[in-house]
Amino acid sequence: MARILEHKAKEVLRGYGISVPQGAVAPSGEAAMRVAAEIGFPVIVKAQVFVTGRAAKGLIRTARTPAEAADAAQQVLGRTVGGFPVELVLVEAKL
Repeated sequence: MARILEHKAKEVLRGYGISVPQGAVAPSGEAAMRVAAEIGFPVIVKAQVFVTGRAAKGLIRTARTPAEAADAAQQVLGRTVGGFPVELVLVEAKL
């Protein structure tokens, strides 16, 4: 079975003209803060890792300010979940 992270899947969808929320990946809290500021608030910060149930695991968070976006990213980056390290977060517009 092939695995694809959410941010890569959304790139594929976008390539076919399918509308997806504005967003970008970030490898740090500071980068998440910059992405969020560019998009506008509120945003969703999502750990990019091959596991199901990310919300229940605290890996998907809402942010309403740049500081909240940085904090949300820092709380999940560096964790290991299901044997997979969280190295990136997807910051995207909350719909």
